[in-house]
Amino acid sequence: MIDQLVKVIPQDVLQKLQQLSAQDFNAVLQSVKQQNPTEKQLDQSTMGKDGSVTNEDNVSNFECQTCGMRYARKDHLIRHQQNHSNINYECEHCGFTTKRKDVLTKHMKRKHDVKKNVQKEDDIQPPRKRQRIEDVDQLPEERVRNAREKRSLTTTALNDGVENIQLQPSNNEERYDLMLFFKEKQVDIVQILEDRLLRNNIKFYMSVHVRMIKYSPDGKYDEAEPHFNSKVSTILQSGVSEIPHELNKGFQKVFISFEEFIKNGSGWQLEEVLQLDLCVTKYKPLKGGSYLELPTSLKRSNCILNIQNLDNKCFLWTVLSSMHNFQRNPENVENYVPFVNSVNMTGIEYPTPLSQISQFEKQNNTISVNIFGYEEGEIYPLYITKKTFCHHVNMLYFKENNKSHYMLINNFNRFLSRTKKHREEHFFCYLCLQGFTDKCKLERHKADCGKFDFQKLHFPRREKFWNSKNMQKPPEFRL
Repeated sequence: MIDQLVKVIPQDVLQKLQQLSAQDFNAVLQSVKQQNPTEKQLDQSTMGKDGSVTNEDNVSNFECQTCGMRYARKDHLIRHQQNHSNINYECEHCGFTTKRKDVLTKHMKRKHDVKKNVQKEDDIQPPRKRQRIEDVDQLPEERVRNAREKRSLTTTALNDGVENIQLQPSNNEERYDLMLFFKEKQVDIVQILEDRLLRNNIKFYMSVHVRMIKYSPDGKYDEAEPHFNSKVSTILQSGVSEIPHELNKGFQKVFISFEEFIKNGSGWQLEEVLQLDLCVTKYKPLKGGSYLELPTSLKRSNCILNIQNLDNKCFLWTVLSSMHNFQRNPENVENYVPFVNSVNMTGIEYPTPLSQISQFEKQNNTISVNIFGYEEGEIYPLYITKKTFCHHVNMLYFKENNKSHYMLINNFNRFLSRTKKHREEHFFCYLCLQGFTDKCKLERHKADCGKFDFQKLHFPRREKFWNSKNMQKPPEFRL
């Protein structure tokens, strides 16, 4: 209403109004409100015949119950209602007071060039749970050294196999800015991960603990302390250069979770970064090594080729043996030495871990690999390729007394037929290892089974099956 009067009232009249007392000015204002037709016309022009809004810029749907001011957005109304509260924010430099926190922030930034303001109390304590503590004046070198000495608290478990490193903000700027906190801690996290990689392969993830706050129109507030986690990342000792990339992926996952939390609960804002937990664990991937003797039960299947190598390159020799067939002494590793350069093994470790099988497939577009495990007479998939129409290699991963070895499965269906009592030919699915007596049934099964990842199936023991003879018949009822 006042804005409308300023636009239409002459300048000399405005000067006289400014000389009136507050009581006289309110009386004049109430008189104008009762006799002013333009405001009624404005209200009528913004509503259609059916009561719908016709002009979003002029409609105010949210009204202040104290003074009657109307706003088009609810957050503007909440900000305005702070003017009616008993909370006062005072500038510590010049004594300027206001009832709105954002006004004080703008004042201190504009007048005193202060980015972060320290609130002072007037009559009532502002709605804060804890007071911010300013940094002690120190030289930059001393502040950096002290921050690094107190930057972390490490706890271990499972014979030092798992470590939890707690990183806390070093100063107020990091405490109240999540992006800056990540930027400053990235160097420390990279150094920690590089130190752990000197001893073992590792897996790690990050969990950020923050305090969120949400103010209500009545001056009260709600607090929450959620955790935002990254995904688990795996880094081998040969992949030190991958640390920054995996770290950035983790930071992105944390920020996505943080933004989702703010969207789901309207009005939440970051109050404080409490700490970052870096969880690191040792990782020992499955690897194939030198020659191991096959168990008698596997030897009888006559469908496994076991290369007799003395080095740790059994994966390479197994791939080459599937590409080159020798009728005489096919298990002799010397047969495949001339073909070593026919496959790309750049960056592949020896012994080769399962985690690098996908890398091998990318470097060799015409080769696909399946890996199956064997333990206590059970066969189960360890790695199943997603490539098709390639030279396909089925391998058996055999482990004995902390030693492991890759072997070639020449005939996959014959290899798994040993699990069936019937002598007829079976066709098996790579994903679930289920057998079918008809290829057409297998193809129909693959259409459904391919929707899921590979799995290891467990069936109940024979004595746990239901037996119809042991079941009691239900009682008979007669009408």
